Amino acid sequence: AVDVPPANIRMFLWRLRDGLEKRRKQIVESVERHQRDLPAPVLTLDVEAVFAAALAAHDRIDGGFGTAPKFPESSVLAFLLEYGYQRDQPRAVEIVHQALDRLLASPMMHNGGVAAFSHTPDWATPAGEFDAADQAGLMQVLVRAAASDAGRFAAPARALVAFVERELYRPREHRFVGRRVAHPPAAGPGWWSDPATYADRNARLVSACLAAASLLADTAAAAMAIKVGEHLLAHCLSPAGGVRHLCGAEGELAGLLQDQALAALAFRDLHRATGDARFDEAARRAKGYMERHLYDRENHLFRETSAGMPGSYADGLLPSGNALAAALLLEVGEVDRARALLSGRRLRQRPTRRHATAALALLHADSTVRDPR
Repeated sequence: AVDVPPANIRMFLWRLRDGLEKRRKQIVESVERHQRDLPAPVLTLDVEAVFAAALAAHDRIDGGFGTAPKFPESSVLAFLLEYGYQRDQPRAVEIVHQALDRLLASPMMHNGGVAAFSHTPDWATPAGEFDAADQAGLMQVLVRAAASDAGRFAAPARALVAFVERELYRPREHRFVGRRVAHPPAAGPGWWSDPATYADRNARLVSACLAAASLLADTAAAAMAIKVGEHLLAHCLSPAGGVRHLCGAEGELAGLLQDQALAALAFRDLHRATGDARFDEAARRAKGYMERHLYDRENHLFRETSAGMPGSYADGLLPSGNALAAALLLEVGEVDRARALLSGRRLRQRPTRRHATAALALLHADSTVRDPR
């Protein structure tokens, strides 16, 4: 209609209406025929569909994905790195390396830590916020990348561990703060630290720091992670196995799927690092609570809460709950259950890069050799 002169628009619309009234049957049949010819939308969880979505969103100039505001999206990087290694797809690895190179060289990095997002796609205008979840996600990606290219990524991983120890770790309480936010300009220079101890962020940072400690032979990072693990054990896990979202707060919300899965995974990592049976028992309790209170036997997935909130497969700031549950099932050798939780799972939308952690778990499930016993 942009080519219709303004004086003729009314006549044009009347003719459209007249044509629809006179040829309604033919028009409807034509539309229905074209709809039948369209390929059926992919609404199931599929590794290749997630890879295609990430590839389509890749910023070839500045690295990363999408446009402003632009986030590090460590879950997407982790998926692409594993996809590249397992499927022999060097392009996927190149995308991750480019994203890391651009990000690490940008103002998004502050004393080794990564800001929450950039206001512009070129990473040049970082937000004044540093979230523990972002530090943990990027740390895990750097550790995985450094395993095959230590000369390129080990030093940034070490700098990020140092940032976490210096800026987020509270040695007197043996915990990580959830985030640090810059004061508004009117208040002058300085930072505000969120006083709450979040189980999800603490658990994910414990796992990330233990992985970094193993790669870098960093005994201080391992000791810090173990101390925080002790705090999780003492203040975040109830006797019944429910994980309190805010650690140490009696009667506080407990049993969120992400909290349960991340805590169980962290306790397993702590047991592997220390051999301490208390951590193994804690992992079993957290998983057992998750199975009893969150597993939906009718739909064969985990709910987000015991109140029945539907389970999600899409990542946010943290990986999605059902993807984390699948990772935990893989950890304990329940490969068939993990695969059933993910493979062909019907989604509410087409697979996007937000389904990266679920796709990553599917990759791991496909590569896991079943125990013949």
